[in-house]
Order: sequence, then structure tokens, then C-alpha cells
Amino acid sequence: MMIMLMAAAKDNLTDGFNREKLNDITQAIKKVSGVEKVKDIRVRVHGNNILVDVIVGISSDLTVAEGHTITEDMEKDLRKEFNITEVIVHVEPLIS
Repeated sequence: MMIMLMAAAKDNLTDGFNREKLNDITQAIKKVSGVEKVKDIRVRVHGNNILVDVIVGISSDLTVAEGHTITEDMEKDLRKEFNITEVIVHVEPLIS
């Protein structure tokens, strides 16, 4: 019983995050229209809140407003699908 409790608490105690959920979140980000690459992602739990920091690559041909729309779509999708409290997105242009 103690081993099961320790295994269940391991991610929260080490500021880690479930790898399967992390992969699901990454895949959801990749599906957002305009996102060409997920360069880096950090997900952590703070109390009852899930926090995401992500760096995405988008086309360098897009305007700032278009990039902003992509980030808003991403934030909305992640909040809805994964009940994520806060999403911080850094956008980098991909040069083709």
C-alpha cells in the first residue's frame, strides 16, 4: 500500500508531470492551426492548477496579429481539453 501511494505521489512531489499527459498536451498543441513545431514544453502542477510553458514555431510569414490568434486558439483548446489553468506561449518564427 505504501509503495502504491509513493508511486502515485512521485510526480507531484518532484514537480514532475505524467509523461503520457505531457505527450497528449504536446500532440494537442501540434494540432492547432498555424503551429509548425513544438520546440520546448514544460508542464507542472501547482496545488490544483496545471501550468504550461511552451515554445512553438510558426511561419515567419505571419503577422504578429496572426501569431497572437494562434496562441489564443492554443490556450482555449488546452483549457477546454485538459483543464489547464495557465498557458504561457512563446512564439518563434521558423524560417523556411
